[in-house]
Amino acid sequence: MDIDEKEMVLLFRHKRLERKLLKVSAKEIARIIPLLIRESCIGCVNGHLSQTHHTCLSPMGKFKQLEYFDVALHRASEDEVMKKFLEKLRTADLHVLQQDPIINWKTDFCVKHQQTLKQKVLESL
Repeated sequence: MDIDEKEMVLLFRHKRLERKLLKVSAKEIARIIPLLIRESCIGCVNGHLSQTHHTCLSPMGKFKQLEYFDVALHRASEDEVMKKFLEKLRTADLHVLQQDPIINWKTDFCVKHQQTLKQKVLESL
């Protein structure tokens, strides 16, 4: 295998790892958004018995739910995302992780992939 082939294999593996991390990140953010919606619901906060006071029960479009994206991203635990990410990896992928520089999940990865991540969150909601 010449150098170009090795680079292509590493690039392919890196892209595969990115897709897996995007999927795990999106699922974690999508898990947090409904919690944020309930936290901001006047009915839930005040303990109203009537469902009409619960804005969390009103049909909310996925794009409306994305308004909570930034807060959900801030609240997401990097440790939890990385733990789930590593669970998804097969041992064959682990050597690729060791070659990659350490990144900060929120400030590097999520900022770089914000649009794709939002799309994946929409798919996960």
